[in-house]
Amino acid sequence: MKLLSKTKFFISVLLTLFVLTACGGNDAEKNKTMAQLQNEEGIPVKVKTVEPTNFNRYISFYSTLAGFKESVQGAMVGDRVEKVLVNVGSYVKENQVVMTFPIDNPSLQYEQAKVAFDNTEKTYLRTKTLYEAGETSQSNFEAIETKYKVDKRNIKAMEQALFVQSPISGKIVEIYIKEGTSVKSETPLFKVAQIDRLRAKFYANEEEVRNLKLGMPAEIEYLGKTYVGRISEIAIAMDQYRKGFSVEALFENAKQELTSGLTVDIKIKTYSKPNTVIIPRNIIQKENGKFFVYVVNGDTADKKYITTGEEEGINTEVLSGLSKGDNLVVEGGSKLEPGKKIKIIK
Repeated sequence: MKLLSKTKFFISVLLTLFVLTACGGNDAEKNKTMAQLQNEEGIPVKVKTVEPTNFNRYISFYSTLAGFKESVQGAMVGDRVEKVLVNVGSYVKENQVVMTFPIDNPSLQYEQAKVAFDNTEKTYLRTKTLYEAGETSQSNFEAIETKYKVDKRNIKAMEQALFVQSPISGKIVEIYIKEGTSVKSETPLFKVAQIDRLRAKFYANEEEVRNLKLGMPAEIEYLGKTYVGRISEIAIAMDQYRKGFSVEALFENAKQELTSGLTVDIKIKTYSKPNTVIIPRNIIQKENGKFFVYVVNGDTADKKYITTGEEEGINTEVLSGLSKGDNLVVEGGSKLEPGKKIKIIK
């Protein structure tokens, strides 16, 4: 019995030692440092094949579109708007009546003035006939003619106040007042604009304006469509209030898909180069005043010194140092050293 007990004890000790040895081995594997693992398996990196493409640099400005010509017509008399004869979007001709005020406006006394003018006109026409027949003096005719012209101007001014006309031909883009609304003199009533061409005005700082030239293309993207215009004006003096140089671009709008008052982003291409290498700026490293990146060479990475050019957003133009087909390290490069083993990950 004693011998059997000793045998069982011996077997138990062996099993315990085996388990402890196995566990110790796993712990040793688990306790490897990241550096040890990377030395064995390689530093994980992501790569991208270099493919030359077109490189464009833009500067952008926010602007609000306005008609090539546009005008806001205000009330010339204080009263109630009696009629609005058009809608937003209506096309009107110059001098077409758009709104009316009551003709019994007490401050104008239009009806009395109209009766007086009609009488003056009859007298003028009759006197003119007599003068041409030699039956009245020149002085008498000229006095009546002067009164007629003065009364005609006065009645015309009253009619323009009561029957509000469009100052230009174009499209009604805004109506500020509804029928029945009482307004004061000079209250804005409506805006009319010629929108077959649109103006975009914006302000460029000293650095930006040096890159702009008359006739340079300007682009608007709106509802998935690109509209191309041209720079038509560049101020030569800085606007002291806005601390920028006024720039204006014109856009053809024959289909009237754009409209006055629309806020847009104006993009102007200031640099363009075809078939060039573009890389993300954040992967470029610097050493002793020189720029470099890493490219894949088998299971290691090589340092490649590059010459950079223009920048646009997050991208940088590479003038030399990289070629089509190079496998460029785009993630993990900060941990690399020449000759270090790498592990490409998706």
